[in-house]
This record gives sequence, structure tokens and C-alpha cells, in this order.
Amino acid sequence: MRLSTVEAMHIPDDIPVVILCGGMGTRMAGATHDSKPKHLLQVNGKTILEYALEPFLSATEIILAVGHHSDQIEAFANRRFGRKVKYSRDVKPTGSMRALSRAVTEHEVAGRFIFANGDDVTPGFAVMPMLADHNESGAELTILATTKIPRVEDFVLTTDALKRATSLRRAGQRLTNIAPKPVSYGIGTFICEQSALSTLDSSPDIEAFMKVMLNSRRLGVHAVELDYFNINQPADLQLFTEAR
Repeated sequence: MRLSTVEAMHIPDDIPVVILCGGMGTRMAGATHDSKPKHLLQVNGKTILEYALEPFLSATEIILAVGHHSDQIEAFANRRFGRKVKYSRDVKPTGSMRALSRAVTEHEVAGRFIFANGDDVTPGFAVMPMLADHNESGAELTILATTKIPRVEDFVLTTDALKRATSLRRAGQRLTNIAPKPVSYGIGTFICEQSALSTLDSSPDIEAFMKVMLNSRRLGVHAVELDYFNINQPADLQLFTEAR
């Protein structure tokens, strides 16, 4: 059954969303001068954070995992989004996986949840079709991926007929012993089950987490034709500005 736009954008009440926006933003220092977090840089009158949150605004609970310049992010989010947004504060940078684990623990997330990077912008992305693929595959962790070649390749994935990942590599690494196509390109948005938390807690970074899930056949892929902007440095900001 084809979902309407409103239905596709809906997020069930029992699925919270965690947005990771606690990084130091060192590669964006030329634009921020370390006086503000990159998430509050504006493009056409809207902040990067607002663009990143657009697919998730129907969620009942949004948790921002904050760190560097957290006071500015919280002040802005309180004004813009109100009580819907909660916070998990990382006083010292500990990495995205530990920040995610802390946010889930502090806010007593009891079931599946969505997590995403606060500097990833995915115009037109809808959660419900991804959730349908996640349920169909039986995966414990599903990554959003685009079939369009992005401006900056990060994770490159191949999948089987069940929409589970069969290979994973970083851009620039060679694929071995598998057919190179079809491929999709991972975006930093995930659906995660509680059963994957023990693996998350023991993983130093997202790549390690994904590889464990891949090797145990628990990594799903939701691949769609989607534009994707990862805003890590001034050149990325310029590309996104031009695309708007």
C-alpha cells in the first residue's frame, strides 16, 4: 500500500529519536570561528539543525546528544521546538557511540529508536518506508542509504534480496570476493533495536558497530534515491547553500 506524504513522515509514538550534535566541529572552524556550533549556522534563514531535524519532527520524543557549545544549542532548540526536545550532555568528548549510549540510558529508552547525525541533511527522507524495510528484513540495525552517488562517499554497501547488508566498506577501500553492484551509499541515519545495545556499548565508533552487525547478519539497508548533504566543512556548507 502506497503511503501518503503525511503517513510516510509519521513516526510512531513509541520510537524516540536521538540526534548526535556534540562534536567539536573543528573542520568547520573557518565558518564558525569556534564562537558557535556548526549546527546553528544558517542557510536561507534556517539552521543546519532545523534542516537535520525536519524528517523527525513528528516524533513524540527527540533527544539531542550535545557537547561543544551545548548551551547555545539548547537555548535555540528550546525556543524553536519547545518541550518536545530533551538533552543528554557530554561534558568531555567521548565519541559518538558513547554519547548515543549515554543518551539512551539517561532517558530510559526501552524499545527501538532512531539515531542520526545532526550535521546530515536528507531532503525528502521519510521514516515509515525505512521502518517497513527494517521490519521486513528482521535486522537489529538498519542504515539509511542513497542509490545516488553522493558528493562525498562514506560507507558503500551491497545488499541481498532480504535487504540485509552483504558487504560494507569505506570509500576508497577495495571490495573483495563480491559483485561490485548494486551498491548504495550509507547515510548517518539508523533504526536500532534494544537487542543491539550491548554491541553498541562495546563499539568504539559507528564503523565498528556496523561491521559487527554485518558479520552476524543483523545489518539492514534501506536504499532509496535521495539527496544527501553531510556538512562537515565550509565546502560542504557551500554545496548545500547552492543546492537550496
